[in-house]
Amino acid sequence: MECLERLKKLRPECAAQKLSYAGRLDPLAEGVLVVLVGDECKSPVREKFLGLDKTYRLKILFGISTDTYDVLGLITSLAFVNVDPVSSTIEISVEKILLNFIGREHGLKYPPYSSKTIDGTSLFSLAKAGEIDDADLPAITGEIHSIGLVAFGGGEKIAWVDGKNLLKFVDADIDSVHGDFRQDEIRKKWYEMLQASEQNPKNAEIKFPIIEIEVKCQSGVYMRSLAHDIGKSIGVPALAYSIVRTQVGDMTIDDCLR
Repeated sequence: MECLERLKKLRPECAAQKLSYAGRLDPLAEGVLVVLVGDECKSPVREKFLGLDKTYRLKILFGISTDTYDVLGLITSLAFVNVDPVSSTIEISVEKILLNFIGREHGLKYPPYSSKTIDGTSLFSLAKAGEIDDADLPAITGEIHSIGLVAFGGGEKIAWVDGKNLLKFVDADIDSVHGDFRQDEIRKKWYEMLQASEQNPKNAEIKFPIIEIEVKCQSGVYMRSLAHDIGKSIGVPALAYSIVRTQVGDMTIDDCLR
């Protein structure tokens, strides 16, 4: 909705038109958002756009999991990974298990904090009320066409972030999202857990590994769920560190930037 309001200001000719979006983005996600104008908002045109395939760049942070599967949630698990990239098994493990997620039998479920509904009630409403657990989460049926590890700028396939800079990142993300989503409690828990960990002499050099993957998939596949389940598959807590949707159908992020 914020995007639609910005569009009306940037394109005054759209202000008097009916606008809708085809395929929402998570609060922290960025990238291609298809906006429909006028009669395009009606069926069956809208359904056509909603069903388009999508491509994402997903950064996954290992060592921490939350109840939202991204940094906007309460930490549910914290584990330290060897900070030596040479001896780290994260890259090797991820490359081995990524192929398991291709197709429809990936086993992904919707995140508990999402807009998916059960009997007319959103999952996030049920999660906030404590009325749902992992066993109740509905399955994601969208197909993942391809998935692969992407190298960072220097050619490395793993980046590392320390607790101090991670807290700065979390702070900025929390500040960028409006509304009531437990932000005070979330910020407090992140600070308590990471600061306590760094004050432990044994953890003085703690860092968390980050990888980036590119995913091409059908509509309805949640990148937060993918990040969470990749971590589960290799036995390390994980969450979606950042999500960029680079393409919807034949519309790319480069088209948006022109």
